Amino acid sequence: MLPTIAGRAPRVALLVYNDAHNDSRVLKTAASLRSAGAQVRIFAVARGRAGYAEGRGLVGDGIDVDRAPEFELKRYAPWALAIVRKVTGRPTPPQEPTSGRPSAPAVAAPAPITSASPATPTTARVNTAARSAVTDLWLRTYRVVSLSLYWIEAARSAATWKPDIVHANDGNTLAPAAWVSRTCGAKVVYDAHELWRHRNVRTDRPIAPFVEATIEKLSIARAAGVITVSPSIATWLHEEYDLHVRPTLVRNIPRA
Repeated sequence: MLPTIAGRAPRVALLVYNDAHNDSRVLKTAASLRSAGAQVRIFAVARGRAGYAEGRGLVGDGIDVDRAPEFELKRYAPWALAIVRKVTGRPTPPQEPTSGRPSAPAVAAPAPITSASPATPTTARVNTAARSAVTDLWLRTYRVVSLSLYWIEAARSAATWKPDIVHANDGNTLAPAAWVSRTCGAKVVYDAHELWRHRNVRTDRPIAPFVEATIEKLSIARAAGVITVSPSIATWLHEEYDLHVRPTLVRNIPRA
């Protein structure tokens, strides 16, 4: 059993950038901590279209979850909705992708050719390329804004709960975990579900790799503990960041 803090059970906030309803590793971590005597709350993000609304609820085996609002133009920037639809050719703005791979750009059907405004193959290619470029820029912007909103909302909610430990699941939760730590003095545990800086995402990201490397380097140096899923990742983290203690190995093994 975990030791009490000021006569109460320790509070552990688990940060994860998904809706948490089916993340087996996060759910098992939360259940194990609860069994050890901790108060546990998962700070996730809403996915309204999938049926997982923002706010408080339960997930898994009765685990408390607090979902931050997801970014939607109609809510946060309704003035931009018509512009995005017109420029990208999409009926609605894209939702947060489930993987790091880029979505295929949406291209509107070409306008009928008339004698008054003849279209040439070159013009069509230019129009298609321009639309693809704008769509790609929108998708990149959407992902950045969506993640930033989660950082702000999850950090604010977690800090209000005043946890003793923040369990950061993957590199995209390290920034809000660090902010919560500075705000209320909580210790940070970093759980790397994969080799974050070398995961399978698009390679044409000029800024993101530097930002991710900087956040992970600064955060892991201050973490009270580091957990990961395989011996090779544990070795890489240990050597890359010159850690004094080798990361703890917790494999992704299904329940018995």
